[in-house]
Amino acid sequence: MRYIREHPVICSLGFVLMVIAIHQIPVYLFLEYAGMAAAMANLTDKIILNLLVTGIALYIIFAAGLTSLAGLRISRMQSPQVYLTLLPYLLIFTAGFGSLRLIRSEDLFTALTAVFLLKSLTVGLLEEVVFRGFIQSAILQKDIATGKNILPGFIKAALIFGCAHIINLDDPHFSLSGVLSQIFAATCLGALFGAVLLRTGNIYPIVFIHFLISFSTLIGTLFPQYFPEKIAGPEESVSNMIASLIFTILLFGSAFGSLSPPEKGKL
Repeated sequence: MRYIREHPVICSLGFVLMVIAIHQIPVYLFLEYAGMAAAMANLTDKIILNLLVTGIALYIIFAAGLTSLAGLRISRMQSPQVYLTLLPYLLIFTAGFGSLRLIRSEDLFTALTAVFLLKSLTVGLLEEVVFRGFIQSAILQKDIATGKNILPGFIKAALIFGCAHIINLDDPHFSLSGVLSQIFAATCLGALFGAVLLRTGNIYPIVFIHFLISFSTLIGTLFPQYFPEKIAGPEESVSNMIASLIFTILLFGSAFGSLSPPEKGKL
């Protein structure tokens, strides 16, 4: 664990590569061989691998003494009102949960949707525990302990989170421009989540908000018949691209405005 303290960025990048490698394990093939339907097998595959990676990350966090900085201690919560700053972004990123209203109840309330719900929860858990709980904490721990400027490390952690979304190039639901936009937006949102974690010292509400965003924005991949325009992947208009750029810049700026590290020596 000493190497993590001395070379946090290298360890973080290595961990991201490990996560990508683990997610190449074709668990779904074994599930399909056991008789599970393809759609259910793919979702269950993601749940199993997400939990596996989360477990590895939690082990490293506890072993490296990052538990407090990672916000995993339930009793430690500072400035809980800071979570309210995430609500507008939750509604914007989910479009007010409008996608859920388009799906008929007989399709929405099914076992497949329930498994997709669980899969979305494990996505929020994995990404927050790995990128905020482990990577951000590992990068910032030395600077916080010594009272140094945490901004460079904070930006590095956000960029690692954003760039990790490049793996979505393999997803047929995303175009190249869509992935690049997602990388930029994820970097900004990751910075905001990271700032909120530093302010509050509790990661669990952030995991829940991340889960809601993941579930609402990706539910269309489960029911493509309701969202033909998204599957077709039309190009965004210039005005929409400009509006999106302005929004993400404001999002990144709000993260810096919320940034307030723990006191020196309190990890």
